[in-house]
Amino acid sequence: MDDELARPPRDVGSADLQPIRLRELADRDPAAFRRLCFRLSRWPIVTAEDELALSEYIRSGPMSVIDPGQGVSGELLDEFQRRLGLQRSHGLTVNSATNGLHAAYRAVGVGPGVRVAAIGYTFHATVTPALDLGAHPILMDVDPVTGNLRYEEVLRTLDAHSDVQAIALNHNWGVPCADIGRIAELSRSRGIPLIEDCSHAHGASVDGTPVGGFGTVSVFSMQGKKLVPGGEGGLCFTDDAALHAAMLLVGHYGFGRAGTPEDESLQQTGLGGLQNRMHPLAAVLARSQLCRLDRVLRNRAENAARLREALREVPYLSFSEPPAAHRSSHYAFRARFEPEGADGAALVDVIATLRRAGAPVELDRGGPLSRKTIYREQIDSPVSRLDPARPLYTDHDLPNATEFCRRSIILPVFSRDPAVVGDTIDVIAERIHVSRKTMP
Repeated sequence: MDDELARPPRDVGSADLQPIRLRELADRDPAAFRRLCFRLSRWPIVTAEDELALSEYIRSGPMSVIDPGQGVSGELLDEFQRRLGLQRSHGLTVNSATNGLHAAYRAVGVGPGVRVAAIGYTFHATVTPALDLGAHPILMDVDPVTGNLRYEEVLRTLDAHSDVQAIALNHNWGVPCADIGRIAELSRSRGIPLIEDCSHAHGASVDGTPVGGFGTVSVFSMQGKKLVPGGEGGLCFTDDAALHAAMLLVGHYGFGRAGTPEDESLQQTGLGGLQNRMHPLAAVLARSQLCRLDRVLRNRAENAARLREALREVPYLSFSEPPAAHRSSHYAFRARFEPEGADGAALVDVIATLRRAGAPVELDRGGPLSRKTIYREQIDSPVSRLDPARPLYTDHDLPNATEFCRRSIILPVFSRDPAVVGDTIDVIAERIHVSRKTMP
């Protein structure tokens, strides 16, 4: 079969990626060059092997897998742990990481009025399930360079709020939280469960320990943009049999496992009548994609290093580089805008100049949770279960997170082999250097 990672996408000809053709396109039609870059960076990359795995399963496999530890679901859990080097005692497949986080929050006792110390810069789904349960998130600010939590901020929050009953964090943009080991130890010493959202960080590690090995409960996303995509879905891991049983009862059947109630009716129905099962076709696709994870991670790292090195002398750009003992998954490729190197130009004007030159750059459109309505205003809605007594926030409460977003320049992440995209990366760097001549 064709090696999809070793060739361009089907809508890009190999001749189009020759250096002279790339430079001609960038000079003649910068917008078309940007579009080409985005086509080359499209994810996920679905291969013939993925299509074959799905078609074979459709013909022979059960279309519903009720027990999340059996069949293709159990195979995905086992293979995922083996490939990432995880050694957690219990695993669970779910239909989304958001529902996995919801089950984790419920399992550790998060409910109405419970305080959850949560990272303030993340995709909202890291924290919104706790809000939906009526909890009071205490949002913590982040490191202004990495966007991740720092040990000192968690310690300060726990000291200021002695009634915190859970901690929630993630590894932003695939850069592992450098302080995750110390934060995990702090959570154990205080007897506070740690919910580790690993949705951006498949294959990332800190000092040899894979991300997902630190949390009381760790959750990975299989959504289509993630590094092991199944379309939708998620995986949850824990070493606590009672928590595993509780998460089963939230959205699955109990199956009489250790820690589940002896009541047969509860084992059959769970609690709340929820069904959080992963579709088996999502598990099949994720398992097939998982086989290429190491290569994708290697490609992303090499391609990012090539672009970072080519841009090292640009005075208004800097790059966060994790310690050598840490491994990033390169879920995104972000540069930090240094205003003093831009001769007073505003970031929005720099971005406009770069785009006119053909550079495929974007602004951060997300922002900290303090920019989301449900974290800054009371909500009047017939379906809202948000506790009106919960704390509300402004950008002033999360200055580092706000600064991190306002100074972010986002560039494409390339998952194909360097031999395919290397010349394009070089031309991107050239366009950024050329744009310096026309800076406002």
